[in-house]
Amino acid sequence: MTKFYCDIDYTLCGQNYAVFHEVCVRLLGIEMAVDTARSLSSDDFLAHPAVVKIREKMGDDEFWWKYEALDFHPHVLRNCLNFKGATQTLTRLAHQYGGMHYATARYFSNPEKQARVAELTTYWLAKYRYPNPDQVAYCDGGQGKLTHLLQRARGTGEQIVLIDDSAARLVPLVDLLPAADQALFRQHIILIGIHCPWYTGLSIASWQDSEQLFTLLEGARDEQEQAHKKVS
Repeated sequence: MTKFYCDIDYTLCGQNYAVFHEVCVRLLGIEMAVDTARSLSSDDFLAHPAVVKIREKMGDDEFWWKYEALDFHPHVLRNCLNFKGATQTLTRLAHQYGGMHYATARYFSNPEKQARVAELTTYWLAKYRYPNPDQVAYCDGGQGKLTHLLQRARGTGEQIVLIDDSAARLVPLVDLLPAADQALFRQHIILIGIHCPWYTGLSIASWQDSEQLFTLLEGARDEQEQAHKKVS
């Protein structure tokens, strides 16, 4: 049996910079018209004199901590932009393989913050009609994702597929695992990149390449099953 996991941020959705910049202006005390903030690209917003001014006033460490924390502001999470073709492709995968799970690094050690982020994540997935929107694993970074998937593989013996825009950053983490976990990963987990042209493993450019994704999946699943039989 194959179990599918999909990352969320920059895999299924992207930042709505108009909304994000508006929240930044209101909560960071940036002296800029909201309409101007909403119209700017990320680079132009950060280079704007009003943003440079507040950054110099706060200092780099405080500014970047507060700026990056706003990625998880409720208004920002509710308004993430859904990538074209993502809902349709995951729905097809869920129908063909029997369900869908999600693995995200939207993790907080504070239970109240985590509960709020989880509620907003489920809301967004349901808003865009993703299958099984409540089946989300909240992982402490890339290492946390690998730990979760390995625990699942170890406990069930299932073949697991993870689709993630951070595939290139996950591979070096696999190499840091104990030898037994590395072997388990290679026997049971298939990693597929998306939106990461620099990744040299299995990958697709976007969700609009769904047919290529299904072709890659079939080949990777067959190859892994044959390798598993040889080991057995």
